[in-house]
Amino acid sequence: VDEAKQSALAEMRAAEMVALINQESLNIHLYEDSNITAVAAEGTSGVDYSPMCVEMSIIVAVEMSTIPFKTFQFDGILGLSLDGLAMNRNFSTFDMLVRNGLAAKPHFGVFLTDGEDAEPSEVAMGGADPRRMLEPIRWSEVYMPEMGYWIVPITAVRVDGVELDFCKDGTCRGVVDTGTSHLGIPAPHDKEMSSLLQVDAGDLLDCRLAKAPKVEIDVPGKTITLTADSYMRRLPLREGVSVSSAKGVTMDDEKKEKAKQEEKQEQPPRPGHEKVVVGSNTGTDMEKCVKPSVPVVCDPEIANKRADIYADRFEVFEKEGQVCVKRTDVPGTWGVDLVFWCPNTETAAKQGPKIEGMETVFVGSHGDANSNE
Repeated sequence: VDEAKQSALAEMRAAEMVALINQESLNIHLYEDSNITAVAAEGTSGVDYSPMCVEMSIIVAVEMSTIPFKTFQFDGILGLSLDGLAMNRNFSTFDMLVRNGLAAKPHFGVFLTDGEDAEPSEVAMGGADPRRMLEPIRWSEVYMPEMGYWIVPITAVRVDGVELDFCKDGTCRGVVDTGTSHLGIPAPHDKEMSSLLQVDAGDLLDCRLAKAPKVEIDVPGKTITLTADSYMRRLPLREGVSVSSAKGVTMDDEKKEKAKQEEKQEQPPRPGHEKVVVGSNTGTDMEKCVKPSVPVVCDPEIANKRADIYADRFEVFEKEGQVCVKRTDVPGTWGVDLVFWCPNTETAAKQGPKIEGMETVFVGSHGDANSNE
C-alpha cells in the first residue's frame, strides 16, 4: 500500500510540474494525514486552527543582499494583493484557497499586534475572526481593482478636527497595505502633514505616549481614527534627523514624463485599428465584456497573439455591440492583462473575410523612389 501511495504521489508531482511549466492551473490535493484535521478546536467559536495543505506556485530567492534581509525574522512574504499584482493566479495563495473550496468565503481578515504583550498577529482565511473585532465590519468599494492594490476612496482627512484641503476635490485614494509600516502621504502634501503631527518629545523615551494630534481619515461608511500610539515611532529622533521620504509617496518625475511620452508614441500596429483594453478578470463571471470607443471587428484568436509567457487561451467574440472574452483552456477567470488591436468596421470590410490558413500581412508605405522592392 505504501509503495502504491508513493507511486501515486510521484505521478501527481510530475503532472503538476508539467502544469507549472506550461503556466496552467494546478490541481490541488489534500494530503491524507492523520495529524491534519478539519474539526475546529473546542472554544474557538467556529474558527478552525487545524493545519491546511495547498499546493501552489511560489517564488524562491536563491541569493539576497545582506541589507536589509539579514535583519528580517520572517521566512517569506505571503502576498494578499489582487490578481493584478500576481504573476498569475497560481501564485496567489488566497485565490488558490478560494478556487479549491478551502476557504469558506472569498474573504480574509488581518489582525495585527505590536507583539509586546505576547499576543500573536493572525490572518484568517475565509472570513474574519469576530473575537478580534471592536466594532461591526463596514465595507468599501475597491477603486481600480485591475491595478492589483486594495485602493479605497478617501473623502476627507482631518488633524485634530481640522479638515485638510488636499482631499476636498474628491480625488484622494488610499492603499490598504499590511506590508507598509508608515503612513504614506503624496508630495507635496507630506510636508504639511508631517509638520502638523510633529511634537517635542521632551523627556519621553517612547513617542507613542506623546500628547499628539488625532488623525481622522474618512472612507465610505467609516472614519479611521489614528492616535499617537498608531502613527508615532517608538524612539525619539535627534534634532535634524528624518526618516521620511524626501519626495513623499510619488512617482519620480522622470518616470512620469517617460510614461507620458510612451503613451503619446503608442500608435496602432496598422492604420484603421483600435486598441481594446479588456484587462484581467477578477470577478465571478466566466467572461468579460468591454465597449470599444468605435465599433470594431475582432479576430476570435486575437487575444492569443500575445508576447507574455503564459499559456492561457481565450476566445474573443462580439455581443450586443461589446467585445467579449472568455477563457477556453480552463473554465474560470484570469489574471492576464489582455490588450489587443482590432480593425474598425470600415477597415474590416476592406480586408474581407478571413480565409482559414491565411494571415493578413501589413507591409506599410514605400517612400524610396529609387527602389522597386
